[in-house]
Formats: sequence, structure tokens, C-alpha cells
Amino acid sequence: MQALRRVREAQGGQDIVSSGRVRSLEITPDEAVLTMHLGGGHCGSAQVLAELAFDVLREQLPDTDLYLRHEQSGGCPTP
Repeated sequence: MQALRRVREAQGGQDIVSSGRVRSLEITPDEAVLTMHLGGGHCGSAQVLAELAFDVLREQLPDTDLYLRHEQSGGCPTP
């Protein structure tokens, strides 16, 4: 969780843990599952935050299968 604090909201905002974006992080010997709340704000910036969080986990847990789940209120338009 400490490593995820390096990922910050847009324009110098809070880190994703303090802002409540990270809902849970489950780690087992074989896999890690990060659940994030991506609703609120611009959909594009939420996707960027999710990708940055995934990169942090990949760096911290290099030999672990990683999964990202998201809770989303409102939804983003599909292209």
C-alpha cells in the first residue's frame, strides 16, 4: 500500500490511497488483486491512475499475476 501512495491524483492532488481510490489490495503467494474506485473526475484520468497503479504493483511484485478490478459510478462513454 505504501508504494501505491506514489500514484497521485491529477494536478498534485492526494495519493490514490488517501483519496479513497484504492478500495482493497489482496495479495496471495501467486497473485495480487487491486480494487480501485474509478468513478468521479474525468474517465481518461481515472484510466491513467489505474495504469500507474498497475505499473507500481508490477514493480513491487514482479513474479506475481496482477489483476485490477474497478468500482465505477456513472460510467464512462464507450468509443
